[in-house]
Amino acid sequence: MRDTWIVTELHQNIMDLAILRGYDLNWEDFHWLSDKQLKELEKWLTKDMSIDIPAYPDTDILDIYLLTKMKKNPSLVSDLTPYIEKKFGFYEKIRILRGLEDKLDIALYADPKYNSFQMSEIIYGLKGGIDVTCYTDPLLHPGEMSDIEYQLREQKRKQEEKEKHILSAKDKKLINEIKDEEISDILKAKGLDMSEFKKSQIKQLKYGLVDSLDISLYADTKFNDKQMNQIRLGVASNLDVSRYADSRYNSSQMYQIREGLNEDLDISFYSDYQFKWEEMEEIREGLQEKLDVSTYALLELNCMQMHQIRLGLKAGLDVSKFNSSKYNCKQMYQIRLGVSDKVDINIFADPKFSSSQMEQIRLGLRANLDVSCYADETFEAGQMELIRQGLKENLDVHYYSSPKFNEYQMKQIMQGLKKGLDITYYADDNFDIKQMKEIYKGLEKGLDVSSYADVKYTAKEMEKARKALLK
Repeated sequence: MRDTWIVTELHQNIMDLAILRGYDLNWEDFHWLSDKQLKELEKWLTKDMSIDIPAYPDTDILDIYLLTKMKKNPSLVSDLTPYIEKKFGFYEKIRILRGLEDKLDIALYADPKYNSFQMSEIIYGLKGGIDVTCYTDPLLHPGEMSDIEYQLREQKRKQEEKEKHILSAKDKKLINEIKDEEISDILKAKGLDMSEFKKSQIKQLKYGLVDSLDISLYADTKFNDKQMNQIRLGVASNLDVSRYADSRYNSSQMYQIREGLNEDLDISFYSDYQFKWEEMEEIREGLQEKLDVSTYALLELNCMQMHQIRLGLKAGLDVSKFNSSKYNCKQMYQIRLGVSDKVDINIFADPKFSSSQMEQIRLGLRANLDVSCYADETFEAGQMELIRQGLKENLDVHYYSSPKFNEYQMKQIMQGLKKGLDITYYADDNFDIKQMKEIYKGLEKGLDVSSYADVKYTAKEMEKARKALLK
């Protein structure tokens, strides 16, 4: 583990300035610099920033930056003003500002319940055009959000690949031979003006004519070229395209309905345009697998929650144990595994536990351990894991199974128990980790640590006393 260092106001100011400048700077990158070097770095970062700091004595540096942004772009004033409030931290405000500048729907993450890392994952999804509502649960760890975001991004990529229209050389030649006048005459017969259509839409009409299709079924400006493509493909397959030739559906939703019609599935389970295409896909795949999709074809569930229920049904599990929108998809996953492991899920199937906490309780139950000493939401998942490991190794975990100890303190007490040391000398949350280590080192050498195992001594003083006993 790295050594700790004192973070001064100058350090913090440099970090703030670096972020405003768009640099990815970590404490480790500059904590070792001298004061003179730090001041030079600060001077370089503030160069040409045009911020009159004395003019805003009671405002932090980010708020000053926001104010300067508002001066340069008056249209942002009404959008930025609510986020000048102190309820958001520095890094959270930065991400809100970036979202406003990128014209993202910041309402999806501009909330104090999210930390900056969670906000970053939501922003990444918004920029990628995916349905971020599948992972906007603040109980999700940023890493878990990232996993879900990646899965959704892959789904979107595969969907786009499926929707591509590949033309043969022969088709391309035929399309080039179709004159605009021919398209114009067909559109006029419908009372439409060709000038109202984009080139990409006209191309879809030409594709239809090449295949001798009734293009009147989708020759409408309310459909974009991708929607036209899905209707055209349906017409080519002799499907009842009236089931989805509705501009309220986007092209990806149309694709899911078209695929369902192709497979002779009961699309009524998912033909509500309020379902996102990812949700439609989960329901369609359930129908393919002949599952009772009525248990999860619900608007209050997102696609990742639906996925967990579908996997449960596929495995023949009682999904009623986790089929509820009160659980996020990661929590559902842990409960599903618990049902599969045949453990008492009632101990952890509660939204108050994060998915990581649920996992530690589930693993303990699976190993037939007494999880009652850590099945408490006040413990962090990392703390739970250390208690579970202690129980697994038959250690007397009561010495550290308390939320008052952080993970590092727990680990130090656990290490002492493993070596058979008298950890009562330092199993006290009043000792910080450095003090605990000094007492541990003394016990390990067989020293009488009672002379310095006292909270009144700093870790440095303890170290000095321990080394004196070794002489």
